[in-house]
Amino acid sequence: MTVARPAKHDADWHTGHRPGLSLLGRRAVGGSPERSEVEHGVGSEEGVPQLSTHVLRCNGAPVPIALASLSMTQTSAIPDAARIDELLPVLAADSLPRLIVLGEDAGLAAVLTHLLRTERLHVEIGYVPVDRTYGSRAYQTGTGSAAAERALEGKPQDTPLIRDDTGKVLVGRATVTGPDGSRLEGEAYADEVPLFSGTIAALNISPTLEMPGARAAVVRRFRRRRWVAGRAIQLGTPGAVVTRDGIADDRTVPRASFYRHNEPWRLVR
Repeated sequence: MTVARPAKHDADWHTGHRPGLSLLGRRAVGGSPERSEVEHGVGSEEGVPQLSTHVLRCNGAPVPIALASLSMTQTSAIPDAARIDELLPVLAADSLPRLIVLGEDAGLAAVLTHLLRTERLHVEIGYVPVDRTYGSRAYQTGTGSAAAERALEGKPQDTPLIRDDTGKVLVGRATVTGPDGSRLEGEAYADEVPLFSGTIAALNISPTLEMPGARAAVVRRFRRRRWVAGRAIQLGTPGAVVTRDGIADDRTVPRASFYRHNEPWRLVR
């Protein structure tokens, strides 16, 4: 099975106390002290941009005190499209909408996938993972109270959006193996750079903050992983299973592609 080489492209906790987190909790009750009433959409004047901030709390994640006073929606670990759709009219009412996702990589990926498919990537997104994840490392968001502070007080930055050929967004890491976790057979490229040809243990793909936006590493026994950056990572194989942000596909595929979307997402950090 071969894969064509891709062409070049331009293109203190509110619930569940944890030690060491009380400072942010004390200074942030009632919202961040550094934000004006206009920024929160309170007492705003005509013609002044309003910023509304809403929290999407996934799977009962502990809420940092800094976020406790904000509007909040409870949802499952992986929010479904209908739940996200309920928030969009609320966010659309303000010129500077901001959504803070409190959860894990798969939850954020579901939100970004929906924003991609509904053409709403202009929405500012803050990410507050409870613990370290591949996504928190890739995007340098921090965790817990530190991440909450960034999500509230940070500025949105255009960030490469990495998606696959099914239209799903990747936030932390994708791992490609053979069926049932067996060795992966085939060949893969990062742009025009060969990654492997033959049989390996697995292929890892992750997004990056910097261009070209993605990177891949071949997993081999007793060998150090070498990451190769590229806009597009493409694989051809007799059969593979893709696991994105901890969620494995329920079928095998003959090919897989991850690449940088032509429009960035707005990460607050």
